[in-house]
Amino acid sequence: MLVPRAERLRPLGTVWRLGVLLLGVPGDAAGEASGEQVDDEPGHGAGSLATVPEPRLYATGSLTRPAEPGRPTFIAESAERRRQLRVAAYRGHFRHGESVNFDARPVALDASLIGASGPLTVNDGIASVRWNTSDPAALTPFDAYLGERVALLADPPEGA
Repeated sequence: MLVPRAERLRPLGTVWRLGVLLLGVPGDAAGEASGEQVDDEPGHGAGSLATVPEPRLYATGSLTRPAEPGRPTFIAESAERRRQLRVAAYRGHFRHGESVNFDARPVALDASLIGASGPLTVNDGIASVRWNTSDPAALTPFDAYLGERVALLADPPEGA
């Protein structure tokens, strides 16, 4: 029981990275939530009910990509820690080149967003995204932010 084990990052679900936010995919462990109940056969009275999971939103944490162990570099403590995280993702059986997001914090989609200091806030009834936490006034309306991020995912610039 007291045998040390190597660090390992394990998959919890799939997310779409939208800049400073991560969108959890419904149906994955990361995106599962208590969803709303819907009739799977509309117009057929008391049909069976299916749960439609609600997407989850997270504040972006850290990012790494899996890499084989190799040798410790001892160049700098921070560089060695980044290498250890890449190896932990490798041990977690992530695919080569896959982005691994970790230390992401869930964003509660409720009244706590009013005047919040995180990446998502609501001011004067308008949802906004804060790209830079050091500049609290730098806000982008959420709908414009989301439109731009989705457009970049759907049609990335040449060479990206």
